[in-house]
Amino acid sequence: MNRTKQILAALLACMMLVSLFGCTWFRKHQPTTQAETPTEPPVTDEQDPEKTPGPNAPGTSEPADTRTDAQKAADEAFWALDEELFLDYVTSDITSLDQWCENPANFGIDESTVPVTLGEFTEEANNLHIEQCYKWLEKLDAIDRSLLSDQ
Repeated sequence: MNRTKQILAALLACMMLVSLFGCTWFRKHQPTTQAETPTEPPVTDEQDPEKTPGPNAPGTSEPADTRTDAQKAADEAFWALDEELFLDYVTSDITSLDQWCENPANFGIDESTVPVTLGEFTEEANNLHIEQCYKWLEKLDAIDRSLLSDQ
């Protein structure tokens, strides 16, 4: 009974990680549609475009990236893990791929390599998945959360 509880807890943790990170990665990499593009507010008398330089106007520049190398490395490690979890989940079976990706090529996924099944429900596959979840958890624990950016 104790082993069953451990397996269920590991599966639940893994599912939560996939949901959290997969959704985050998916939203970050999903192309936006015209309806999702925010519209610009109307120009008022105080906002004369001739008098107000835009973000790319000569003499203006984007704010410099002030993050340290450690912060950049933490962000990169987090996004790499996020992508790994997402890709593992959506390529596990054709149903997941169909539910999450309208165009798998946008994510670098070759649809022909995804198993056309509903998943594999065997004890061996379950144990392999649990091992993978522990590896992902180790990778997540290795990232210093205090160094991560707000994004």
